[in-house]
Amino acid sequence: HLIPWVKAPLLAYIANPQHQAVTGRWLNFRDLPGGMERGNLFASRCEKLLQNLADQHPGLLHDLADLFMGQPAADIDADLALVLHPLPHFPLLICWQAPEDGLDSSLTMLFDACCGLNLPPNMAFSLSVGLVQMFSHIAKQHSCG
Repeated sequence: HLIPWVKAPLLAYIANPQHQAVTGRWLNFRDLPGGMERGNLFASRCEKLLQNLADQHPGLLHDLADLFMGQPAADIDADLALVLHPLPHFPLLICWQAPEDGLDSSLTMLFDACCGLNLPPNMAFSLSVGLVQMFSHIAKQHSCG
């Protein structure tokens, strides 16, 4: 399912004549070039929404890992650390910490440092929002099935 939030980033990625190699260095969205401007909006439209989905639908992130061929991240201190590749040379790291001892859960989406060079920040934002919307639709089906 190719939704509008994903089409423009895909075309922008394809139109980029040169892609930087994956570095293995993870950054918050606001730390990507041009990401500071939309950092708070990214947190609410992507991270908070995905955190709520993970909290409401136990097992969803594990199912998404299987569905999207996600790989566990090494040396990340989280209950679930999952690397997804929505585009080549554009890895995302989802880190989810389950609620514990009265503390709420937490979720952070991180980007490889190359992502800021391989896709403009507005397109990285659109792609992330589109993925979370897709995950939300999958969660609806997940709870029905």
